[in-house]
Amino acid sequence: MDRQYKILVVVWMFFSAGAFVLQVFFQNYIADTTAWGFSPGWQREIGFWNLGIIFFTIQIFRLGIPVKKTILPTILILSALFAGNHYVTGYKNPNSYGHQIAYYLNIIPIIWAFILYTIEKTKKTI
Repeated sequence: MDRQYKILVVVWMFFSAGAFVLQVFFQNYIADTTAWGFSPGWQREIGFWNLGIIFFTIQIFRLGIPVKKTILPTILILSALFAGNHYVTGYKNPNSYGHQIAYYLNIIPIIWAFILYTIEKTKKTI
């Protein structure tokens, strides 16, 4: 089952890599599709943070540390916070479709982890 959790974490890393690219190299696009506007310094910092968590996660993989009890809870908490933030902002600014996209991209890992956890618990009780 740990393999499925690793796949989930890798997908999350790809989402983070996409956020890095958008925040660092396509700042105007992000500004145009969200309610937060153009702020190059903050956008780069967010992108660098995304890159940092990717490298942190790679180290966890390299060291062979199980992801389910280490990085996965952190990823799920961050995804829930990001999803909530984008949901509220998107609700208040319905024309800012970038928030809707970010909301769904952050909800995916949460739903996926819930499904994996449910399958795992079901297998243990059978």
